[in-house]
Amino acid sequence: MRRRVAGALAGSLLLAGGCSGGPDDPLPAASATPAGEPAVSPRESQAVLDGWTERFNEAVDSGAEADLRAVTAGPLRDSLVGRARAGGGLPESERIALRNPVLYVPRLTGHPRWFAAAALDDAGGDARQVLVLFERARADEPWRAAHLLTFKGRPPALDFDAGGHAIPADGGSLPAGHAGYLATGNRSAFTPDAFTRAAHERARGSDTTFRPARHQVRALRTDDGGTLVWYAVEQRRTLDVGDRALPADVRARLGRSRLRATRVTATWTWLVIGYAARHGGGHVLGESVHLSDVRPA
Repeated sequence: MRRRVAGALAGSLLLAGGCSGGPDDPLPAASATPAGEPAVSPRESQAVLDGWTERFNEAVDSGAEADLRAVTAGPLRDSLVGRARAGGGLPESERIALRNPVLYVPRLTGHPRWFAAAALDDAGGDARQVLVLFERARADEPWRAAHLLTFKGRPPALDFDAGGHAIPADGGSLPAGHAGYLATGNRSAFTPDAFTRAAHERARGSDTTFRPARHQVRALRTDDGGTLVWYAVEQRRTLDVGDRALPADVRARLGRSRLRATRVTATWTWLVIGYAARHGGGHVLGESVHLSDVRPA
């Protein structure tokens, strides 16, 4: 459900519900008795956010890989652990605060469970908008963040069922369309933003490959029948260690490792939030890219 945990969310991040489709293209009616139960209860939600924020900041302070793994999952874990390995820990600027959060909680059956939180983060001084996706693999495990992005602008409005809960959806072809464009420039299923276009141009003529990451895709239905999608793309490139043009993050990672090889395969993880239209392709709303692994080729 759309749940205000602590006051009203400032700015334009709120994924407010809106009108349904027009009379010529109606959306399916919301179920009067939605299946499953809320992924997190109202009583539990504030404790989840407070507890996770404290544990995450402690993990940033320690910089220990084990601590980062304990508070993250999925593509966010890959990204943060990779950054910590390359930098010998994480900078203090990675500490986070979740102010005035608004939760988007779907009804789910069994585990894993997940929900999204939109909030203002002012831990570094200036406030920024963030979207965080939380997952809980099993009932006896803690909540972990699987996706976290700074978000600018206004996302599409979400749809809600008769009980006020966000409606889970299928991520569709958006991750494959995004990876396909990066690899080939094919726009039939994906409209690139400037960042993605530049990445495609840089990769042309190299042995860089792109594919949807192995991690679970999460999506919520928007009020126009489309989907808001959290996913990850994996970028790989084989490099000569002695190349003067070796990317700086790869060079830093090699400098802190015991890896001895003349050629390595580097992997970057793209954290992406995208929108897939009800009819047609999709596009990116926000992304970040960080080195997540380096190993012998």
